[in-house]
Amino acid sequence: MKAIFISILIIFSNLIQSECLFQTSEHIEDLKNPNNIKLIKIEIPKSKKWAKNFIKVITDRSENINPKYRDNFDAIVKVKYSFGECVYPGRVRISGDWKDHVSFIDGKMITSLDVKLYEGNIINAVRFKLLIPKTRNSFNEVLGALILKQLGFISPETFLTKADINGTTSIFLFQENAEKEMLERNSRREGPIFEGNEELLWSYKDYDVMELADLSLSRLSNYKWSEKGNTSSLISLNSFLELQKVYLKYAYETHNADKVKANNFLGSNFKNYALVLFAMNGSHALNPHNKKYYFNSFDSKFEPIYYDGDLLLDQKINISSINNTYDINSFIESADEGEINKFISIIEKLEKSNTFYDQYKNRVLYEDQIFFSKSLIQLKENLKKLILYGSNKPTSLKLESKKIDTYKTQFMLNHKKRNFENFYIAQGIKNIDDRFIFNFLKDEELIEKNIDRFQLSKLISKNRLNDMRIELLPENNKIKSRNINKEIMLNGQLIYSENIELKINHTKKILDINQKEESSWVLIKDSSLKNWTINFNGTKPKQIENKKQRFNEFGLTGCLNFYNTNLKDVAINVNDGACEDSLNIVSSYGNLKLISINNAFADAFDIDFSKIEIENMTVNSAGNDCFDVSGGSYFLKLVSLSKCGDKAISVGELSYLELKKGFVNSSNISVSSKDQSIVKIDNISSENVEICAEAFNKKQEFYGGILNIKNMVCDGKVYSDSQSQVNILN
Repeated sequence: MKAIFISILIIFSNLIQSECLFQTSEHIEDLKNPNNIKLIKIEIPKSKKWAKNFIKVITDRSENINPKYRDNFDAIVKVKYSFGECVYPGRVRISGDWKDHVSFIDGKMITSLDVKLYEGNIINAVRFKLLIPKTRNSFNEVLGALILKQLGFISPETFLTKADINGTTSIFLFQENAEKEMLERNSRREGPIFEGNEELLWSYKDYDVMELADLSLSRLSNYKWSEKGNTSSLISLNSFLELQKVYLKYAYETHNADKVKANNFLGSNFKNYALVLFAMNGSHALNPHNKKYYFNSFDSKFEPIYYDGDLLLDQKINISSINNTYDINSFIESADEGEINKFISIIEKLEKSNTFYDQYKNRVLYEDQIFFSKSLIQLKENLKKLILYGSNKPTSLKLESKKIDTYKTQFMLNHKKRNFENFYIAQGIKNIDDRFIFNFLKDEELIEKNIDRFQLSKLISKNRLNDMRIELLPENNKIKSRNINKEIMLNGQLIYSENIELKINHTKKILDINQKEESSWVLIKDSSLKNWTINFNGTKPKQIENKKQRFNEFGLTGCLNFYNTNLKDVAINVNDGACEDSLNIVSSYGNLKLISINNAFADAFDIDFSKIEIENMTVNSAGNDCFDVSGGSYFLKLVSLSKCGDKAISVGELSYLELKKGFVNSSNISVSSKDQSIVKIDNISSENVEICAEAFNKKQEFYGGILNIKNMVCDGKVYSDSQSQVNILN
């Protein structure tokens, strides 16, 4: 069946000429601006079946949209920009829980849509929603999503646009889905995304809407990521089990009719997030089934993803109304007041920022300065009101911390009382190589099952294993293969695995790291380093083999890793790195005065989501790329790269790179610019390379790349695809 579906998909895709009628590299910046989209036109070839499905939704007696009507329909998606048009194959389906997502305009059908593009993207999004604006309070959603991103929360690209769906034209709210592209837009590396499991809430069998709220826990939404390998499966499973504890608390309190308290939230960042949403009149986003989460492996913590707040930014908050559902004081006590005051300061700056107003203006079709200004002022006042409310209230009693077994017991009793259906509880989990061993409990009987990562992904995303419904409930242990060490030093945290030997000279500012095992690693995070020299001496792999995944169970790709760190005049030397990256820097900024890397097993130096200047860099021998960057801005003065297995300089995924002078010797490719990246080089000399310079589009969520070189000495080839450009002045 799967093979037949794939064949049909290929045939359908081939019938549509998927292309942009302009060179995308000429409009790299324009394609990031929603204001340049003049119309999204969606044609559904099976229009009669689409109309019939729509009528079924309208005439169905239930208040909500029954999930059985969310059939997928193939579609042709045309995007008209001010400078040209793109045509993509895709599919659509009706979106939304309630019937406010279906309506009529002048007798013509209109509905909110879920859209998936088989090829191409819109504003770097491959999956997105086109929502009837009133379902998300229109301008409020656009401005709210922008503000939350400015405050450091993960927030989807959101804007108003004109769309034509099978001949009916209207204004829609475009909002990208919580997918890999959204994470990278928010400078996060791909990882597990979770949400409240709504399977039991909407028209499930003969149950009323929300009747089974105390049986509804969480689920993994990007299950395909967990299927990529044993490491991603392990990260997904461990984080899922942690989140299940929170949802068991929700289920317990739902059953016992308690208010939702701050201790149901995962850390202070969630409590700060909740207070901001209260101030935005957006507590709808805090409903357990509406909440979305990203597990950040670097920080070993969950982060909230904004979704569906029903925001009302320009209105005063009603604390007593919110208190009917949420114990606001427990949130105020648990939140970081300094962080909330910092949010207020950021909002004050946004009020005066022409750049921020332009971002908002480019995402709405009708300029409204009054709403913009009033909303920021009101949000600020609402936050102050919440803080003042907390300071005038006596300290509330902390909720007694119950053992997880109490919540699990209540959860299983809820199932039995309802005679819900036969179900199994999974516990006693072990991980051996690529297999997971579970003990499934049913009616006091334990059944051991050995499952692979594909079965695991269905278990934690759909509560299914073969023909069985299974709830995977947490125990107190995490499944991990090794211990780690954490120390507070270097003005931040120094975290390292077993078989790492450290020697620190604080006076001379020298850190020596010796790797005793090829898979051992070091992470320096949340630090500020000035004039430090860091030396990493690795262990050559005992045997060369293809690693199953790029990262380890802690989400790290490097032997030596930096995350969220300010680097100033730092020198780094790495020898014999046996990891996917000998050196990896993520979400950091500053300048490096010297980089020296020798004998890298795979990539020598990888940087993501950062802004880094490098004065002098030398790489000698790398199994793959010598220097690989993505999602940031990079400035290099002098580089010398030799014996690179693939690319000497690889620039991708919306990066900007400038190089003053470079020397490349004995590599497959000298310089590569791809996926909406812009590379500018003053001088580069390359010897013994097959390709001197290339630019192309690699991934669906991006467009072409640009490579500009003033002076180049090289005897190899130059390549660019139809959407990219290589310009060599000499």
